[in-house]
This record gives sequence, structure tokens and C-alpha cells, in this order.
Amino acid sequence: MEERLRKLVERFESIGEQTLRDLPLFNAGLCVEALGFERDGDDFLGALITPWFINIVALPTARLPYDEARVGEATTLALPRGETRFTLGGDRAIGMLRSHPVRTSTVGVENQEQARALAREALAALRTGFDPGGTRLSRRQFLGR
Repeated sequence: MEERLRKLVERFESIGEQTLRDLPLFNAGLCVEALGFERDGDDFLGALITPWFINIVALPTARLPYDEARVGEATTLALPRGETRFTLGGDRAIGMLRSHPVRTSTVGVENQEQARALAREALAALRTGFDPGGTRLSRRQFLGR
């Protein structure tokens, strides 16, 4: 797992430095970080914090070849919170992955600790079936029916 996550972080660091650093959407107060990744079936599921977004990422345990024709395709993962929509993405360096947005922009995220708190809250909600505010889901919502 460590090697896959190291490559994921390195790739997004490179994207940030090479193409996004000078854009207004780039929050220089944040850095790329893989947080809370655990094995979930054939994926490592966790949060990816970048200076421009925070996503939940399902990274296949084994690298899947990049398929540009499938980038942007919607898919779902069955999680305790219920069926959750993810989008296929990736590139030639890291292969395919699936992502689910926590924050599509990090403008207004004050620091790395706040980004970590947002990511942990979203992961906990998906993994436990409870929303970030702690409100209990109905049995139907929890079971995804």
C-alpha cells in the first residue's frame, strides 16, 4: 500500500507544481497528502488532500492500466453510507482510480489541519453510515435501499 500511495502523492505534487501553482484555485497553505487509506476489497480507500481539491479516492491495490476513454465515467461503490457515486480518473503515471469529491475547491480552507478534519469527517461518514454532523441515518439509507 505504501508504494501505491507514495506514487499517488508524488504524481499530484507534480501536477500542482507543473500546472496549477500559479492559478487562483491553488491554495499554497495546503500540501498533497494521502490520509486514512485502508484496504477495502480490491481498493485502498482514503482521502487525497491537494492544494486545489479534497477527494475520497478508491485506488486499486494493483495498478490498472490507464484508459483515457473511461476517464469521467460514473461508477458506484457500496459503502456503509450506501451506494456512493465515484468518477473514474487517473493518468499514465498512476493508472486508473475512482474519486468522490469532498471539496471541489480548497479556497477558504485555512490550513492543513482544517483540510485533514474535512477529509476525516467525510471518510467517517462513508465508512460508518453516519453523516458528518452525527445524525443517524435511517435503516433504509444505511443499507442503501
